[in-house]
This record gives sequence, structure tokens and C-alpha cells, in this order.
Amino acid sequence: MFESSRNGFHRKGIVMAKNTKLEVEVSEASLASDPADEQRAQIRQRAYDLYVARGQEDGHDLEDWVQAEAEISADKAPATKA
Repeated sequence: MFESSRNGFHRKGIVMAKNTKLEVEVSEASLASDPADEQRAQIRQRAYDLYVARGQEDGHDLEDWVQAEAEISADKAPATKA
């Protein structure tokens, strides 16, 4: 997540100097979360829940992720009329 360099730490192209306080004005728009990030967080949590429900048995991470994706995607899909 962070990479150390000679002058500070880098994270996603932002340089944060060591021992330096930087005040940044943050707009409400920049605080809005990306819907894709929110969906990944929901998938990650659901996959973890599946792992725990299985008794924390290793070796099923891909299966849990795919199932979680399917469940979250189904929840997000608009209802269709028959």
C-alpha cells in the first residue's frame, strides 16, 4: 500500500513527506465513494462470511468470491416483470 522512498512515502501517486503536516481542503464530491469500490467491499465481506460459515476452512477463496459476486450482483439487478 505504501512504498518508502528517500523523501517520504508514496501512495497512489501522492507523496507524503515524513514529519510534515499538510492540511488539505476536501470537497464533498471527493468524499463520495466510488460505487465500484462499495460493491467490491460488499463482495469481500460476503466472501468472508461464506468462509466463516464453512468453519474457516482454507482453499475455497475463489469459490467464495464467485458466489459472493453472484449474490451481490443479483441483489443489485433490477427486478424484471414476468
